[in-house]
Amino acid sequence: MNKTLKASLATLLFVPTLYAQPACDTTQNQFTLINWNAWEMGNNTRYPFSAVRQNLLQYNPDVITLQEVKHCGNGFYSLFQPNVDFNYANMWCAQAQAYPGTGAGSAGSYGIGIASHYSSLSDKVLHEINGRTILGAKYQINGKAIWVWSAHTAFVTSETDKKRLQNFNTISAVINDHVLPNEAVILTGDFNANLDDPWGSNDPERGEMQVFWDNGFEDLWREQYPDINDSLGYTYYNISRIDYILARNLPEHWHIDALEVLNNVWCELGLNNEGKSISCGADGSIDHDPILLRFDTSDHANQKTRIALLKNTGAEQGTAHWSGDIESLNSNACDSVPAAHGSKLFAVGGVCTNESALGHASQHVDLNDYAADIQRGNTTLYWGGLLRNYNGTDVPSMTVSFHDAQGNTLASHPARGSLRSSWTLQSNKALVPETTSYAVIHLTGTRHGGTDNDSYFDEVFLDIEVASGCE
Repeated sequence: MNKTLKASLATLLFVPTLYAQPACDTTQNQFTLINWNAWEMGNNTRYPFSAVRQNLLQYNPDVITLQEVKHCGNGFYSLFQPNVDFNYANMWCAQAQAYPGTGAGSAGSYGIGIASHYSSLSDKVLHEINGRTILGAKYQINGKAIWVWSAHTAFVTSETDKKRLQNFNTISAVINDHVLPNEAVILTGDFNANLDDPWGSNDPERGEMQVFWDNGFEDLWREQYPDINDSLGYTYYNISRIDYILARNLPEHWHIDALEVLNNVWCELGLNNEGKSISCGADGSIDHDPILLRFDTSDHANQKTRIALLKNTGAEQGTAHWSGDIESLNSNACDSVPAAHGSKLFAVGGVCTNESALGHASQHVDLNDYAADIQRGNTTLYWGGLLRNYNGTDVPSMTVSFHDAQGNTLASHPARGSLRSSWTLQSNKALVPETTSYAVIHLTGTRHGGTDNDSYFDEVFLDIEVASGCE
């Protein structure tokens, strides 16, 4: 197991001691970011810069990340100039050499930008990817060093077109080349991948986005709104969610105050990207919508206690406390794989005995001792572990569901899995519904080839974080 993975796992498994009860810090420090594909910004001399600026600045953003920025000098740089908090020194724009063509949506239209009222701690990092671009910089944000990246990736219409997947791999590689493993990262952009509504079982989009999950990123929209049906988050013509804000290693005391799609800036302006008057239809949507993200970064939010709840996390106690199709294997037993830690690992679905195409194991975790905290609506559950298969075929995955005292399911979360044949950290978190009595952690193994179900788990964890309180 590599050093980065060990460090990440150690951070996730660390259980802090109870904080002393200090006086509450009533200062609500905030950080606000807006991400937006600004629809050929500056491609036409009639682009409504003034109206766009007024619309965006009403949200008091600290950082704005943009895609489709053209004519950087007389467009992007003038967008925020009248606002004293945004100055030329902190605005970067990259005008990419886009795909061949002369019309709108071609040459030069896929530029990228970051505007910030923070001074940068690094040089800008600019990398072109197949005619599109990724741009990044590190800022000191409310006492924390945070990398912010803006990216725009390829649009594909065929399952065999691998340009977007290549873009995702390049973005991850560029970030990993410039960012230390423990540094905080916010990655924004138009990824042209509709993660929530793929074309079908063979659609590449879900698998392609796995590149980011394997590199430790979380999709903040789905972390905040896990129910796809209730929280669509459409950003493109009110039909799909292709614009994202991803993050990894953010300070634990940062909590999301607001995360919303600003539907729709063009309809609010009554103008399009050529400055022409428009009348919005019932769906109220024209091209991309901005996404607004606001964090509470105040110190008092850090007064938390995180407690490990799961029993027998690494199979060293056999299958005790677990039920279902689960085996506790010695390293390499039955031609399996070596354990990540200790001498044993879990297999779900059958390796030595009782092989099946689909295996499921679970552990019931009582939360009644934390009922008072849960009812206040400020309790977070963290879960995850190390996952792998044998040769890149079978799929281990895990998720958590929340239940009330009557056994009714209050919420469940999309499963996190891995197609990697090396130990890969997968993790997730969610607020605990206020009427929760217990949670269930689910391990699933799905076989796609061979006889054995090579879905392996080690160092599985489920932690609860509660407010320690303040005077």
